[in-house]
Amino acid sequence: MVTKTAAALPDKIRNNLNNRGMSEGIRAVIKTDFKPNDTIPFIWLVATDQSLLFCCTHKTRGVFKTIPWESISEVRRNGVRDGALSIEIIYVSLDVQTDLLALPPSVSRLELEIFISACSDAMNCG
Repeated sequence: MVTKTAAALPDKIRNNLNNRGMSEGIRAVIKTDFKPNDTIPFIWLVATDQSLLFCCTHKTRGVFKTIPWESISEVRRNGVRDGALSIEIIYVSLDVQTDLLALPPSVSRLELEIFISACSDAMNCG
């Protein structure tokens, strides 16, 4: 599911964003099937006016990573033959490895395109 508000986020993530003053300017939210490690829950991507946030419901690392749009070259769809979708984040710096995050089967190609469009809009406004 893709949404343009924080309402779809789990309470822990929404509260963490509110407490950090990061809940303003949300453009789109999408849940991934990516787990950085066994102690971190699935990552949600939150596109805001200023940055792309990697968020989760972890007690102390609710905002796992914050990337300003100036550091991102492109956010794009990556599909494989079996129909599975993933989102690819390509960075401006060649020293930063591309992030490739699998998406749950419940995310449609259209929903992913909506999220990517919101990211593109945010990058072009900055």
